Amino acid sequence: MAGEAFEDCTWLSSINVASDNPIYSSANGVLFNKDKTTLFFYPRGKFGNYIVPNSVTYIGERAFEKCLGLTSITIPNTVKGIGPNAFKGCYSLPAINGIIYADTYLVEVTNTDLTECSIKIGTRWIGNDAFAECQILTSVSIPKSVFSIGARAFDRCFKLRSITNYAVTPQPILENVFGALDKSKCTLYVPVESINAYKTANQWKDFNPILAAPIQEGIEQVYCEQTQSKKTLRDGVPIIERGDKTYTLTGQEVK
Repeated sequence: MAGEAFEDCTWLSSINVASDNPIYSSANGVLFNKDKTTLFFYPRGKFGNYIVPNSVTYIGERAFEKCLGLTSITIPNTVKGIGPNAFKGCYSLPAINGIIYADTYLVEVTNTDLTECSIKIGTRWIGNDAFAECQILTSVSIPKSVFSIGARAFDRCFKLRSITNYAVTPQPILENVFGALDKSKCTLYVPVESINAYKTANQWKDFNPILAAPIQEGIEQVYCEQTQSKKTLRDGVPIIERGDKTYTLTGQEVK
């Protein structure tokens, strides 16, 4: 059952579950499992802001789908998983440069004419099909905070030629995340110390070439652990100094 029984109830604004129900519970009109660790369904007729309780670790599939009255949401760090299409069709949520965000969850791109995109710092999830149909997108920058990239997230982004991924550990991704993209024609930029990890990671390893991510003023402290990096020249060759280690732009440590 969960929320599927109510998905067509457009004007439903509250669900109340009896306290002695052994399976489900409710709070502020929202449907949860008994111990409120899973949020099943947010009524389509509720309006305004919503703060997900700290007890929640999982937001269910389609839990907020088509909640046109939802204007903002706060997702606590206790949430470790979000089901497919959880926020699909929530068009009243804030949009930045044509991209709809549900707090730290990137829902979808409504401006399919984007050619370049820097995903908002602090984003943790990129939703299913988020960039699908962005057929003229040529470059995208993914912040270190992103740990989950949904199925078909970049499907049909045929013109992608540059991806900068600041995640130190490669995110596990499905084969269909980049659809039919020819990865041999798309450069992947990653943290210099992570190049070898990406070269052996499923799907990521198919990008060619895989190079050190550019160091950007004002962003380095956010993305690079506790140590700053500095790009410099040694004997006319560009190198990257990070802490007490030195790397070439292809990720080889210089002794």
